[in-house]
Formats: sequence, structure tokens, C-alpha cells
Amino acid sequence: MAGRPGKDAPARIDPRTGRPLPEAIRWRADRQRYQIRVVGPSVEGGAAERSRMFLTLAEAKRELAKMVAGRNPNGSMTLTQWHEHYWPAIESSVRPATARCYDVGWRLRVRPSLGRHRLEDITSPMIESAMVAWPGGASAKNDALAILSRLLDGARRARFIDHNPAREINVPAPASPCRRSPAP
Repeated sequence: MAGRPGKDAPARIDPRTGRPLPEAIRWRADRQRYQIRVVGPSVEGGAAERSRMFLTLAEAKRELAKMVAGRNPNGSMTLTQWHEHYWPAIESSVRPATARCYDVGWRLRVRPSLGRHRLEDITSPMIESAMVAWPGGASAKNDALAILSRLLDGARRARFIDHNPAREINVPAPASPCRRSPAP
């Protein structure tokens, strides 16, 4: 049996170069992609396997290096999944009235526009674009930005992301009525 190759032996050879692939990377001929698989920490504290697909070997190696280094250990987690896990910690750390404002901001603004995105895919321009479409005035948008920032701060502390892009956003100022000059 030692001389017989395993059933996925062709997947361990890079079809583009003919050389062996790194240990945690394999070629998926059915999808024409490189796949990485890494076991890392789960949100619940145990271990979970993650896999992702990439067009190039270089992309797969870069992402694998980040995952192995402990950065981005939970790469496939969406903002909504993180909210479900982390909301109790936020809710218990603020006054009840603030928690209600945050909840409204999450339900009406943040979740519909950004909830489906993976944590590491959220960028400052993406947040700014979402804010333009959020209903409500400056105060409502500030509450929504505040809950988003708290969620991303928690994800950064948990080492799911490297930085909080919501911290780069300028807070909307309340609208002021246009001042008209007196008619002559």
C-alpha cells in the first residue's frame, strides 16, 4: 500500500507547474481553483475547519500565511454572524436606551446594507456608500455607525480582522437650515 498514490494525489500537484503543492493547499480540478484548508479557532472557542478557493497559487499562499499566523482565523464569518455572537456583550455594556438605539440602527441600517459581507471584506468606502443609502437623519446614522464600530472593534480584539474601518469614517453632522441672505 505504501507505493500506491491516494485518491487525491493529482490534487496535490500544481497543474500549471507540475510541482507539488504546499501541505494545506490543493488543486480543485472541478472548480479550476486552488483550495486552502486550515483548522483554526471558532467563535464558540473550539476548533473549526475553514476552506476557501482562489484563482492563483500566490493568492492561496498569501491567505494561508495570514490564517496560519493567527490573522483572520475565522475568515468566512459575516457581520450578521458576528453580531449574533457579540451583541450580548455590547448590550450588557451600555445603558438600555443606548442598546435600543443600537438595535434599531442594526436592524434598519447596518444589517440590510452590510450584514451579508464577511468581516475582512468590509472597507471604509463600503461603509460610506452604505451610509448614503441609510434612511434617517444624522443622529440615526450616527447610532448605526456606532453599533457597526463597536462590532468591528470586538472583531479586531478577537483577531478576526486587523483594523476597524468604521473608525476612519467622518461622523455625519446634523443638517443645518440654509441661511438666506435678506432680500434687497
